[in-house]
Amino acid sequence: MRAIIFGAGKMGQATAWAMEKLGYELELVDLSQEALDKCNSFLNQAAKTHCIPKLEGYISKSIPRPLPDVVISALPYYHNKDIARHCIKNGIRYCDLGGNEEVSEYINGLAASSGSKPVMTDLGLAPGLVNILTENLYKQIAEEDGKKPKIVNMMVGGLPRSASKDDHFNYFCSWSIDGLINEYTENSTILNNGEIVSVKSLEGYETVSTQSLGVLEAFYTSGGSSYSLHGLKNLGASHVSYKTLRWPGHLKTIKLLIEECELDRPTLKKIFTKSCAKHKVEDCVIVYISIDEKVQELLIPPDENFSAMQRCTGYGVACAASLIGEGKYDKLFSRQPLRHGDLSFEDFNNKMEFLVEKEEDSVDEL
Repeated sequence: MRAIIFGAGKMGQATAWAMEKLGYELELVDLSQEALDKCNSFLNQAAKTHCIPKLEGYISKSIPRPLPDVVISALPYYHNKDIARHCIKNGIRYCDLGGNEEVSEYINGLAASSGSKPVMTDLGLAPGLVNILTENLYKQIAEEDGKKPKIVNMMVGGLPRSASKDDHFNYFCSWSIDGLINEYTENSTILNNGEIVSVKSLEGYETVSTQSLGVLEAFYTSGGSSYSLHGLKNLGASHVSYKTLRWPGHLKTIKLLIEECELDRPTLKKIFTKSCAKHKVEDCVIVYISIDEKVQELLIPPDENFSAMQRCTGYGVACAASLIGEGKYDKLFSRQPLRHGDLSFEDFNNKMEFLVEKEEDSVDEL
């Protein structure tokens, strides 16, 4: 089995490690040879690399024949249209981390109109892993209780392991500053009384008492609900929302910059890069899912090689991509984009457990 990964940054590194452990031969594509070399340092067998000067005009050259079993985009969301369009046109299985509703809708629409192999977007942490977990948990609860739950709340936070009294942000971005700004400034969608409606991000404030980290604040951000709104509505839910979790005080600072000061995107990026991307502290990811009165909470730590955010993002997309690359969904989803609820949770979970075991083996070898 062979996979090509576009993007050898932090998320691409974890994705490549996981794909290799799941039995794939790899090729890596990036604009930086340094990033490609760093990504290869995590692999047992060095992958073939393609260092390109730009994406435009070089996608086809980076996907040589024979065609790979699957292509993964671990690049920022604004590059995904071009890669997906090439894969769909040439009959190549494709998946990405997603996170932008407009981009994902475009790719899904193209797959539905002219696809011949499975295509799946929104396979990061949120959207991605949290949606897969939520839809599976919903089905379990509905079966156990004999009735369809009505209220579903998905909440995710990638956070420093502990809060700081001296930090107004109380946050560091371990993934993409561009993606973070997109989450905070684009509108969010929720399912309200059975209707999918748009709401303003940074609204819907509430506090959440978690067992793992204590009291956190939650608020709407864009992208995280993805097509789980449709999936959960079809299963029987009438209210579904996605919110981001942060340490208390973060939202007040963000609202000051975005709403009161009305700073433009370049200025926000400069501030976030200086204040939210400089810290080298232990991170964690908390996933908090409530379905009616039942709550499931997960706290994911970093490991020896990767941050918690890298693990949750890279391992999740790798588990889904490996299933897609095996051809399990070719017949059913040649002209229909894959959704989170379409994946076999048993198969997905088995691969995730296998990766965790491989991590433990690696630690034992140190």
